[in-house]
Parts: sequence; structure tokens; C-alpha cells
Amino acid sequence: MYGGNLYFADGGYLYSMPTGSGTGTVITTQFQQIGTPVSASADASGIYFGNSAGTLFSLPLTGGTLKTLAAEPSAPEDVITDATAVYWIDSNGIMMVVK
Repeated sequence: MYGGNLYFADGGYLYSMPTGSGTGTVITTQFQQIGTPVSASADASGIYFGNSAGTLFSLPLTGGTLKTLAAEPSAPEDVITDATAVYWIDSNGIMMVVK
């Protein structure tokens, strides 16, 4: 959740929906190409999420092109962000990559 919007994946699509009410707006259908997201975080610079294959991606809040940030041997869990980096936990421990 960021900026009054909830971001969620369903059926291979990523949606944005106002937290007060409303319906989801499709941001991207690229999840169909990359697999199921397992953990996500959003901030002013975008949405950051991992998939079950061990890849960490970023995507602008309004949609656009996915960017691969890291590829690890196991699924990223507990993805969080700060002003400059994305952090997650995987089988290697606590990991970090610059945005």
C-alpha cells in the first residue's frame, strides 16, 4: 500500500485500487510472463516484488516496463524499501540492492 492505493496481483495481472473504495485498475499484465509474485512493497519510486523463481523486479507505480533488480536462487520474501535501496530475505540471508 502506498499513497492511498493498494497494489495487488491476481490472475497474472497487477492492480492498483484506492483504499477508500473503487475498483482495481490494471497496471500491467506482465506477471503472466514472469510468474507469481511472492512479496511486494511500494513507495514513491515504484513497486518492488519478487517471484517464486527468485527474481526481484521493479515497476513504476503507473505501469510500464519491468526492471530486473536481482536474481537469486530462492524466492525473495519480506520485500521492503527505503529512499535508496530494496531489501529482502531469501535462503542466503538478508539481501539488498540499490534502486
